[in-house]
Amino acid sequence: MKTQIYCVADQVLVPAEIKKFNQKSLDDFITFWRSRIQPQLQDEVYWNWLDKYRMYGSKDNYEAYAIENESEQITQGMMLIETQNHRSKFNRKRRIVYVETIETAPWNRPNSQPDPQFKWVGTALLRFAQWRSEQLGYDGIIGLHSLPESENFYKKRKMISAGQDPKKDNLTYFEWYNTGDEL
Repeated sequence: MKTQIYCVADQVLVPAEIKKFNQKSLDDFITFWRSRIQPQLQDEVYWNWLDKYRMYGSKDNYEAYAIENESEQITQGMMLIETQNHRSKFNRKRRIVYVETIETAPWNRPNSQPDPQFKWVGTALLRFAQWRSEQLGYDGIIGLHSLPESENFYKKRKMISAGQDPKKDNLTYFEWYNTGDEL
């Protein structure tokens, strides 16, 4: 799926593409991401995409995606979604796409460096998850658990908080409903 992300240095939108997670995505993780993640937040050390891909890559109810800027063709973000077994915390009758993991490249994180290379990577991935939810007949509803340092990101996108979830390490749970508003 074609999309755009914001290049901070040039202050322009640049073409990007969201693709199925594949060997190139893993190679980018190993080559460009891994060494930059190690010294960062401890919460993210366990987000090893090699392990996640091995664990979830062959399961029918999980889908993994990567977003690349078209000029460099380097993975700028990755997301793992679950498409069959989750329901809304606000209305148990409604099915949702659950965002198991979403991550932007270390060089795109404003909380880890003053000038990220690209912005809107996470937002583009969330929009894609919402689009998948629509495709599956779930009315564009997505849900996720947030790391504490990412909660403001989801609040700014007007995602609805259901509060801390004791079943998920007290992480705050958020949902987004397709109201026609942009994320």
